[in-house]
Amino acid sequence: MTDTTDTTAATTWSLLELDAALRAAWAADTTSPDGSERWSPDNPAWGHCDITALLVNDVFGGDLVLRDRVAAHLGAELPAPA
Repeated sequence: MTDTTDTTAATTWSLLELDAALRAAWAADTTSPDGSERWSPDNPAWGHCDITALLVNDVFGGDLVLRDRVAAHLGAELPAPA
């Protein structure tokens, strides 16, 4: 049997859908190990800035921006709407 699943098809995400997926994925066991003691349910994005910025950039484009050279805090700037 031949698998006809198209693995090259892109998924289209809205910003709200990506937000919900990220919030569901952020957890104490997925946060950056160098600051895991600062993660809390009240601030679930703590320690997830790099992977979050990379995912937002991959889905929506724009620019990756190094926000803090000492802490290597990576951010994403979305492109302006067309």
